[in-house]
Amino acid sequence: INPEEYVTLGEYKGVTVEVPPASVTDEDVDAYINQLIESNPAKIEITDRPIQNGDIANIDYEGKYADTGVAFDGGTAQGFDLEIGSGMFIHGFEDGLVGVKLGDTVDLDLTFPEDYSTEDLAGKDVTFDVTINSISVDKKPEYTDKLVKDNTDYDTIKAYEASIKEELEEKNKQNAEQQAESDIFEK
Repeated sequence: INPEEYVTLGEYKGVTVEVPPASVTDEDVDAYINQLIESNPAKIEITDRPIQNGDIANIDYEGKYADTGVAFDGGTAQGFDLEIGSGMFIHGFEDGLVGVKLGDTVDLDLTFPEDYSTEDLAGKDVTFDVTINSISVDKKPEYTDKLVKDNTDYDTIKAYEASIKEELEEKNKQNAEQQAESDIFEK
């Protein structure tokens, strides 16, 4: 078989493509810094008021069938951090904790939804005994040398930002080279 009979080469000499610059803006660096800040919130303990929506309540709880008082599988935990209003638990659980004070224990009489994924609990009336161990809120930390040192391999903001810029420039350069290669093959 003679390949020249089946393959026609296009013009491949002198192909040009535009390669975008691998520059990094201040906004790019700021976005990277915001990831560090957002992923390291400072926890502030609340002792002078009851639970509010948005608080993090550290709780112990035990869930029992209402008719028998027998605990059900998966309904018990100790030291669980629950963000109030997150919708993590069945309807009424988190709302039932709003207004409860630190150290208090409450009984929440609730009903699992009919379409709940665990058949043994679907549509069942239950009671949760819940004790409030602590109440806290997450606060955005200040962007300081200490935050950088505690959470990165760098000791100062200046060194951290220089490394971010260098890393993003290298990443942008690689992306630009890959795009240029792709454009060349396409042409």
